[in-house]
Amino acid sequence: MKPRATELTAKLGPEEREATARLLASEFKNDQGICSLWGDKDQEVDEDELKIWFGALLSLLDAPGSVVIAKTFDEVSGVIVRTIKAKPPGTQKYFSWLWKVLTTLGLGVVIATARHDRARSSHLPRDATHLVEFVCVSPKRRGFGIAKMLLNVTPRMETTPLVQWLETTKIKNVEIFERCGFSETSRYQDKGVLNICMTKS
Repeated sequence: MKPRATELTAKLGPEEREATARLLASEFKNDQGICSLWGDKDQEVDEDELKIWFGALLSLLDAPGSVVIAKTFDEVSGVIVRTIKAKPPGTQKYFSWLWKVLTTLGLGVVIATARHDRARSSHLPRDATHLVEFVCVSPKRRGFGIAKMLLNVTPRMETTPLVQWLETTKIKNVEIFERCGFSETSRYQDKGVLNICMTKS
């Protein structure tokens, strides 16, 4: 049962983008996969730096439905960030992301991000249409099914069956994603971090 007054929207104004980047940074600053991009999987990432990285990512993914937020009592309570394979970001958007990350966080983060994308590419099913990059719910709003709501809302695909793919570095999340209809497909190690891949069709 969703909490009263929780609504989903893909329309993010400047305030929603700021709040969404802040929520993502807060929730992923200890994630081993993210921390490894900064060079140490066991070292928490500076939250302000991570907010910049997520802000650049939110600006990069502008296809309809790529970013959907849950708002509870007008507060951002959850978010899902997807890459839609049929609608990749344009060159201008990509270079804007590259410039923002390069000038604020440095070449090392850019290279590590690109390297991880290459590492995971061999684990992507050929028929995957949507890659779930990030999904999270504010700690005070957990237990109300918001993550399930976010994972179940996807852009309509007129000609292709929809197949969602994700990876998680937290074994405890596997059960949560299974309850949302995902099944584990593979596991791989990247820079000493276990990545668990799952799909839903």
